[in-house]
Amino acid sequence: MQTYGTTAIAFIMLLSLPLFSSRTAAAADVSAGATVWYAWWRAAHSQVDTDFGISNDRLQTMSAFMYGPVVSVKFHDDWTLSSRFMIGNFGVKELEGRAYGTNYDTFTTRYRVLKYDSDTTLGYSVSRYVRLFAGVKIMGYQRFLNRRSNINIYPFSVLENYVYITENAFSTTYGPGGGLGLVAPLADGLYASLNVNGLYTVGESQTRLYSYVPNRPVLLGGSDITRYISGEFSTVADVVMWGGNIDAAVSYYILSVRTTVAIGGRFQILKVLARDRRDAVTPSDGSDRDYQDIFGGITVSVLYYFGG
Repeated sequence: MQTYGTTAIAFIMLLSLPLFSSRTAAAADVSAGATVWYAWWRAAHSQVDTDFGISNDRLQTMSAFMYGPVVSVKFHDDWTLSSRFMIGNFGVKELEGRAYGTNYDTFTTRYRVLKYDSDTTLGYSVSRYVRLFAGVKIMGYQRFLNRRSNINIYPFSVLENYVYITENAFSTTYGPGGGLGLVAPLADGLYASLNVNGLYTVGESQTRLYSYVPNRPVLLGGSDITRYISGEFSTVADVVMWGGNIDAAVSYYILSVRTTVAIGGRFQILKVLARDRRDAVTPSDGSDRDYQDIFGGITVSVLYYFGG
């Protein structure tokens, strides 16, 4: 959880900077509130699992609610600094499946991913209808996996034995983004908005895996191979993600309570390239190829206006 704490602190400090100046605070219009996002996520790491023979539809596309704060500061009429931080718990309580082409055959898995997503942007209003913005994107996840698998070492089967596997993975990427926003008034207090954004992030992914075989030894051809399938293992990979997102919303400002309510949707697609740091050359197993990370859903936001 250290990654989330650091990100949250940076988030709060960044949003507080314009308020440290009394002149800026006096001239600024501040809005704050919360966003709820029901999201569908086809994660890149679930495609990696599929490539290595672990396939299940319930892992391919996960869904969950994400929640978080939103703050916006408008100053000098045309400039806006805004940020949001969202976090949600994706996963599957329990599933059964079969891993083809690996040393583990039938398995039972508990699978959970804690995902966070943060956007901080500085925008400039070119006109009443057009806005340009640029900023920083920070995103990542923690993945927790517990699995019990029968051991199946081709062409030998040891079905009376099994292995317990616990895996924790941590991934964070960050980088610049920018785009174009359009606003169209529909009626008094009602307007539609559309934002298109491109982004490029870099970071790393750390995986720690522990496997335990309760029934020892595991024999293959008269040799004890327990130490090859039981123990603690870890990897670190460099990660690059690039792509874009689009979000659209219809918003209504309720003058009597100085509150804006927005309902809309957001869709993001990224290319993901992960390279294990232990590989001195490009691996031949295809593990360095790019994957797609697809993320989207329905959003509902409520912001209260603190301006004068």
